[in-house]
Amino acid sequence: MKLCNLISQELTIWDDPHITDHDMLFKKAADLISLEFGLDKEEIKEAFHKRYELGYEVFPGATAIPHGRIDGFDDLIIVIAKTQNPIKFGNGEASYFFIILTSNTGSNMYLKSVAGLLNIISKNVDQFPIIKHREEIFKIIEISDIRLNEQVKVSEIMSKDVITVTPEDKISDVVNKMKEYQLKFFPVADENNKYLGKIDLLDILDIAYPSYLFNMNNLSFLNNLKTFEEFINKESTFLVQDIFKKDTKKVIRSDSSIIELGFILKKEKWHHLTVLDESKTIVGIVSMYDILTKIIRA
Repeated sequence: MKLCNLISQELTIWDDPHITDHDMLFKKAADLISLEFGLDKEEIKEAFHKRYELGYEVFPGATAIPHGRIDGFDDLIIVIAKTQNPIKFGNGEASYFFIILTSNTGSNMYLKSVAGLLNIISKNVDQFPIIKHREEIFKIIEISDIRLNEQVKVSEIMSKDVITVTPEDKISDVVNKMKEYQLKFFPVADENNKYLGKIDLLDILDIAYPSYLFNMNNLSFLNNLKTFEEFINKESTFLVQDIFKKDTKKVIRSDSSIIELGFILKKEKWHHLTVLDESKTIVGIVSMYDILTKIIRA
């Protein structure tokens, strides 16, 4: 089945001036669904609000995928809504909404639909701000040719905003980047963005804790801050190439399924993987948080 077959132009809310917050968005969507399918609009609206309380992520292109679940409804409905102006929604502001109503047991079709919509969003992020008419968004969906029987791939949920470091970077600069971007690791890449390995905060702390210390049972003789004072003195003299791990394990191909991704993360107790294409070029980062926000609680 194609995703476009689940979406009808009759289930569209376009440039409604009355939608200025999520409450009115859900009311308008519930009214439309109720009118078309004869379902209780208050139950629909309550389902949307119940899920909203858990929080939502706004995706690139000022897009969001809110949903609700109701009992005794063996179907999946998608309403497309565009507001005249961005409205506060979840962790940001959004103008385009793919609003899904499904049953409490319809997870398989729902998850595939969400993954398909994320695929469309990621590939057309530059188009959303310039869409004027509803027909344009339906054309994008049709051309995307998303088939719901295909596997959901890592490329559809990964983050493409990857910050890398090179073997020649100073550790002091890497630490500054970690603080600036609030990250605990970076992939290490060569001049062609080919993956070489990774460096994380634990690797960097090797500078502060010489290996001989781990053979001792009592470290009480150390000055409280002496170890970190020495680290500060050394960090500008070490380069990434001196300490990074030439790791080929914590990576995954962009065309791998999310089933494989979840299995690896769970089995190895890892929180993230660097995503590579077939030429071992870095194309993204994927984490447990991506599975949570883009699949389990999309």
